Amino acid sequence: MIRAVVALALAGGCADDGGPRLASITPGSAAPGATVELAGSRLCGTSGDCARVAATVELDAHPSAIDALPESWTATLADVIVPSVAPGTYPVIVTVDGRSSNALSLMVVQ
Repeated sequence: MIRAVVALALAGGCADDGGPRLASITPGSAAPGATVELAGSRLCGTSGDCARVAATVELDAHPSAIDALPESWTATLADVIVPSVAPGTYPVIVTVDGRSSNALSLMVVQ
């Protein structure tokens, strides 16, 4: 009986909300002004309509996030320009139709 409760608790904690998911950032380090490629899934939302999607890419720099400028966007790939920020490692998050992705790290270099 205890095993069943643990399995249900674990399954509930892993529920997929249908939001975007990031798999990789290539290259993993880049200077401001360079283009990086984000690979993942559902980058155009559940509708798959990339022409009408409300999406942002942010580098989470405390106290506020910094937007990265998209160059191209598909359901599985997005090319974005690294914004002007201080060198360091930043979590990159894609938000599509109000749902945020997992975060992947990007090292910004000079």
